[in-house]
Amino acid sequence: MRKAVMKPLALLLVSLLGAQAYGDDVSLEWVGEGLSDVLGYYRPVRVDLSATKPARVTRMPGNVSHPLYGTISFGPREAPVEVIILLDEPGNGAARLWIDSNGNGDLTDDPPIQWVARQNNGKSGPTTTCFGSAGISVTYGEERRTLGIKLYRFDKNDPQRQQLKNALFYYRDCGFRGNLSFDGKTFAAVLVDDSARGDFLGYADEQHPDVLLLIDLNNNGRFDSHSESFDVHKPFNIGGTTYEITGLTARGGSFQLVKSSKTVAETPVPPAMETGTKPVAFEETSTTGRSIRFPSNYQGKLVMIDFWATWCGPCRAELPNLTKVYAEFHPKGFEVIGVSLDNEQSMQQLAKFTADNHMPWPQICDGKGWEAKLAQLYGVHSIPACWLIDGNSGLIVAGESELRGAALRPTIERCLAGLGKPPAVRPSADIGRSDQALPSKPAPEDPLVPKARELAKAGRFLTPAAFNLLMKSPAPAPIAVLAAATQPLPGREIAERAAQAYVRAGWIYHCSKCGRWHVRVAGGYAIAKNTIVTAFHVMGIPDTIKQGEGFPVVIRGNDEFLSIVSVLAADETTDAIILQVAATDLHPLAFSANARIGDAAYCFSDPRSERGYFSNGIINRFYTKLGGSADNPADQRFNVSTDWAPGSSGAAILDECANVIGHVARIKPLLGDKPSDDSDDHGGSATPTLMTLHEAVPARSVLKLIEKTNIATATK
Repeated sequence: MRKAVMKPLALLLVSLLGAQAYGDDVSLEWVGEGLSDVLGYYRPVRVDLSATKPARVTRMPGNVSHPLYGTISFGPREAPVEVIILLDEPGNGAARLWIDSNGNGDLTDDPPIQWVARQNNGKSGPTTTCFGSAGISVTYGEERRTLGIKLYRFDKNDPQRQQLKNALFYYRDCGFRGNLSFDGKTFAAVLVDDSARGDFLGYADEQHPDVLLLIDLNNNGRFDSHSESFDVHKPFNIGGTTYEITGLTARGGSFQLVKSSKTVAETPVPPAMETGTKPVAFEETSTTGRSIRFPSNYQGKLVMIDFWATWCGPCRAELPNLTKVYAEFHPKGFEVIGVSLDNEQSMQQLAKFTADNHMPWPQICDGKGWEAKLAQLYGVHSIPACWLIDGNSGLIVAGESELRGAALRPTIERCLAGLGKPPAVRPSADIGRSDQALPSKPAPEDPLVPKARELAKAGRFLTPAAFNLLMKSPAPAPIAVLAAATQPLPGREIAERAAQAYVRAGWIYHCSKCGRWHVRVAGGYAIAKNTIVTAFHVMGIPDTIKQGEGFPVVIRGNDEFLSIVSVLAADETTDAIILQVAATDLHPLAFSANARIGDAAYCFSDPRSERGYFSNGIINRFYTKLGGSADNPADQRFNVSTDWAPGSSGAAILDECANVIGHVARIKPLLGDKPSDDSDDHGGSATPTLMTLHEAVPARSVLKLIEKTNIATATK
């Protein structure tokens, strides 16, 4: 049962009794999908399934043999939408899912759901978990909005989860984002309804608040669901001032932030722990009685602080790699400080565990588990968590994504060679599709905007409607690509060639939500004198574009606009689009489809608008994307350890001969299990992110798209 709910007006009046009547107006922008990946956590909601067909079903899809039904309520409480779920799980075929997303009872007229099966090897043998996403149409007064949700279902035959055999789970993938200010300082913010109902007034639940305002207090581009999350029904203290939220309705997005007459404890700002910043200093005693003063004891050393526990499966999985790298580089100055989050019971086995697993470095453990002093000091809420610190400069030189798996050794080698030098400040790895990152601070109008508007008046750009038509029905023309180079080049020459071929691509548009003009561009690369390639999703028409007020753009250098002449090929599955532009002097790159795991990889892009960032790494793996076919080139992907962030999508990834071996697709979190055994049912705590994968589209997928284009041209 939920607690009694106040009506919106009553809630506003009660809030104002303890708050100043006037405050700052906040207006955030609606994000219909993709927000769960950005935030990196979710709270699943259970739907019980039954073989009983709901009376509201008016029409069924064909060939349904084993139907199960469920019902979910969405939207404001005064006008909810009852949505029917239909799941078909035949014994000898693939499972299918339908959702009555428009709420009319007809299960045949809604967007199809891609219900993807993923194989797992659990304790009791192989199992299958299915995943999908959907958009639910909800009305708020005269406004109609699509609420994005994600869904999953565990294997009904899994003996470890028999209590869930008649259950399906879903969680919110939508919300509001934007900026708000406290005392002249601006922070990125997100408003979410973790109940996934889409009622942003929420329910005053003391234990599990539904509607939360997340504020990036340390400006690190991410949201800590523990220390940067605030219940909209309660006062909160930031910077010594207590605030309350008033004027919030079920529609969400707009409210007032007022100073409260109440007093609550100040929320400490979590440490940013970003590359180029100083970690929190501490003095502790190891489990063997050794005094550890960090970082003062580590002058001339490269030290890794590793938060872990003996009971943590992913932590244990990393140990063979870590112990091997430690043995190789410890004589050269590499140190490790282990911070164990074992409790009083499990820490009794800590000494034996470290000895058995050849872990000679010091361990700190106070037996308090997740409440450990250093875990609180460093804002650690999931493990493994680690940072690499230069003992000479005292600065963080690498984060977790560079310290796991195959990335660990080259990171240690590189940072030992650069001890005492200023670190290359690496962009934060925002969760989710890279071009959907949250804005950190408002900025004055980009100088590209007025120039683009003037060029538009001269007819230099395609209209959104014309471009959309070309994306759906490209106009193929012959594409001649260069032969792959075979001579390895020094890094500086690879960087020069990458920079010469680099363009920015995307949209400049007038936003219907905030009324401002936005520049939403990412990377691209030349493959011919007049042809460029970028990621398909980079060129997707913005959801909030005012009708007719925006332009698809390709930009060379700082501000040279290259008019798009035509779309030669476009494929969403491949995540690639090939554009012909009004130029004859681009610097094309050749393709190579011969890349292998372990080969060097380079990337030149503009992460988070940091222009001209060049990095190197290695190819980690090749694989078929979830739900794809190993025989379909469009479904192939690979991971690399080069750096990218929001704004990098579509940028070329090069080999040591400066050939294109792929392009940036997205950033993907690799999520672990929650600490508690009942997280499948409740999901109250954040799901830990074990590492961040950098996903790319391989060259052979793009080459296949070019081949199809040339065949289509020849058969005209």
